[in-house]
Amino acid sequence: MQIWSGEIKDVEKLFEFYKGRMPELEKELEHLIKTDDPNVIMLYSRRCMEVIITDLCECELKRPRKTEPLKGIIDKLNKEEKVPSHIITSMDSLNNLSTFGTHPKDYDPEQVRPVLIFLTTILKWYSRYKNLEVSQLTGTRTKVKEIPSSEVESSGQDSGIILDYHGPVNPDTIELIISKYKQSKYYAGLDKSIGTKVYAILVEIIENMSRYSLKSSGDLIVSDPYLFVRKQDAEIIITAGNPVSEKGRNELTNLLEKISKLNGDSLKTLYNEKISKELRGGERSAGLGFVIMALRSENRIKYKFRSIENGYSIFEIQVSVADFSIKKLIIEPTASSPKVIFDSDNNFFEISGESRPIDVVGFYSLILEWLDDYSKRSDRKSGTEPLLFNFCFEYFNSSSAKYIHDLFIKLSKMRSGGYNLIIKWYYKEDDEDMLEAGKEISKIAELPFDFIQMQT
Repeated sequence: MQIWSGEIKDVEKLFEFYKGRMPELEKELEHLIKTDDPNVIMLYSRRCMEVIITDLCECELKRPRKTEPLKGIIDKLNKEEKVPSHIITSMDSLNNLSTFGTHPKDYDPEQVRPVLIFLTTILKWYSRYKNLEVSQLTGTRTKVKEIPSSEVESSGQDSGIILDYHGPVNPDTIELIISKYKQSKYYAGLDKSIGTKVYAILVEIIENMSRYSLKSSGDLIVSDPYLFVRKQDAEIIITAGNPVSEKGRNELTNLLEKISKLNGDSLKTLYNEKISKELRGGERSAGLGFVIMALRSENRIKYKFRSIENGYSIFEIQVSVADFSIKKLIIEPTASSPKVIFDSDNNFFEISGESRPIDVVGFYSLILEWLDDYSKRSDRKSGTEPLLFNFCFEYFNSSSAKYIHDLFIKLSKMRSGGYNLIIKWYYKEDDEDMLEAGKEISKIAELPFDFIQMQT
């Protein structure tokens, strides 16, 4: 039995799906599934993709393909964001690997498996692009409702899949995976701090896959690594799997069990120890990548092993990052309520003007809830650029006073939790009452204030 027999079965189901609907694609798929020759499989996998890309060139780039190389069209589709980034990754990878079929030379037949996986991913996406739906289990086909072209172009992003990779992990594929992730529309739209976390975790996972993956040798044929990055609800989830030996399984278990028992401060201590060891020894300290993942994620690393008959295991790891973007809170002033600017992007927060709103509960609830959300989700704590809070009250009534006190109690808790805060309390030179009110709040909340006198 060929090592890619499972992948061929998936392609056979897709052939049945496309049969009678797309003659050109059907013809190339039929040649592919009827051969056992790895070189021919590579050739017709490429030709199947060629049919799809030729159609995309006409439909999306609005011109005939003529003799333009596939690579050029793939790059243009990517640049103009006509195709989801994870499909571009599959197209690029298939194009690179399948050249062995179009220009015969020495190659490893193991490369046939990832080519078929990439082709299957592209074919399934293409069915959605053409407003069709493929059942992953039966290969049955149904017509779905018409979708506006703008939605079709982003269907891969909307499905939650950011990256989908199966295949060998080496310097060339590592750079391809990382570059496609960074070029994706989704990455560009992430909150900067979240995007940095996900990127750091992705890099560490790929490097660990390269380090621990068991390679095929002699009679031992192992599965290719795989990597998924997807958005699910309010999380970005990175899942990766790769074959490992018994020795690798034991080493990974020991490392991850140790890390799972540590909290934030203990993880930071372990990180510093491993960095120091690495600097002294000049070599990568074992487990450093997993420590970085745990610190960046702020969640427990999930992992499992699946035993395979021929004596190795599939090691699967899952790391999640909370996905959120803290929007600015802007409230324009009225005759009875102050102006509010809470800008987390620039670490600037200000309340200024008179505070005697008609709905005092509703007004300050917005501010207090925003602070709760910010303090739970933001990681901009001590050691980072300070958060500047300016308070420039011209007057606040007794109804407002309670909520203003509540606000400063929250700020006090944030400071105790490690946030670097600077609080400036402004008062007019002839307004001793506002100065005393600030001193009283500072004392009750146990917060240091900078008192700044304004000229009248």
